[in-house]
Amino acid sequence: MTGKASSSQSSSPQVSSLATSSSVVRIGKSSFSPGDVSFSPGDVYVECLLPAVQRRDNTPHLKPPTSSSHANDPDTPVDTETEVMPLSSHPVVLRAQSECVSLQNGNAVSVLEDEDVQEDVVEVQGNAVELVFPCRNIFRYLVLFIKNMEHFVELQVEVLDDQQKYRHIRLTNARSLAKKYRHIRLTNARSLAKVEPKTCQLPLVMGSRPGWRYLCMDLQDLTHRAFGSQHVTTTQLRIAGRLRLLRVFFQDELYADSDLPSYLTFLG
Repeated sequence: MTGKASSSQSSSPQVSSLATSSSVVRIGKSSFSPGDVSFSPGDVYVECLLPAVQRRDNTPHLKPPTSSSHANDPDTPVDTETEVMPLSSHPVVLRAQSECVSLQNGNAVSVLEDEDVQEDVVEVQGNAVELVFPCRNIFRYLVLFIKNMEHFVELQVEVLDDQQKYRHIRLTNARSLAKKYRHIRLTNARSLAKVEPKTCQLPLVMGSRPGWRYLCMDLQDLTHRAFGSQHVTTTQLRIAGRLRLLRVFFQDELYADSDLPSYLTFLG
């Protein structure tokens, strides 16, 4: 990303059309699980918002060995299984569908099979309904696989920054009186960036043709350029408009499609 956030020039998220690629799951003994949905197959660190996933430990819990040399052995095999929750059972989807009952007026959230990717996706329709993903994530990149349906789209990311009040930044999920919440709002309704003390509004260019898009936001870079502060953690993601969603996840660095778990690749 280049440029400085101002009234005429800004740092923009990377948006590109999706291309078919093979899905290869990297296998490794290490895993990273600070929460129920954060995993590392090998050295790939991601946190998945959509779909929702859980990791189960299927290793038999037997009596601990008598020899201390085998205790906590990192080479001891662990049988784990990743379970992908159906989109129709996702708490965020269910909550939005419940809100649509009272909103009415054409607002709807549904799960259907997309004809292009030939798998279930979440479709959002309406001017009032939103998908709201609460989170506590420190990863630098937010990735969305989103379908351009040539309608209004708005993404709002709430991040917690350091206000440049600490010389040494502590990455934490905890709130602090010395920190403030910032919002990064992306919408395709504008062509110029707008920066205010707590809000940075950027143009979201989806392209002239309908179809699936890969959107990658460098939250660290956006926070620094817009507010002059450091990204600490992402606390919420709001998605509104008329669109379809296939994947939403955080990652600590940029990975090739083939490096990701199968449930996060474009064609799984």
